[in-house]
Amino acid sequence: MANKTKRFADADSAGAYYDRLFAVPIDGPDFAPLIQTDAELENVEQGALQVHTTLLGCPVCKAQMIEEKVQGYNGQDWKDLHQLHRKVRIPAEVDLVPVFRG
Repeated sequence: MANKTKRFADADSAGAYYDRLFAVPIDGPDFAPLIQTDAELENVEQGALQVHTTLLGCPVCKAQMIEEKVQGYNGQDWKDLHQLHRKVRIPAEVDLVPVFRG
């Protein structure tokens, strides 16, 4: 349905985003800015992390889920950090499409 990719220079800055995203209520005032704010790097260097956040939706029941995949840059390639991947179900009464597209 929608996706966002954010890149961070190091684990500390990526962790600040990653840890905060689901610590705030998804229907509260702090969630949308976290999703909508861009995080880019001019120069990607070893140790950089990127977080791919995807909003998934079931075409039948309309349920939504957020899937996040984290990758680390080893100086040559982006490698999946499978231990940091997560999926979070969104309550039925919350529609995150406007948040991701806003």
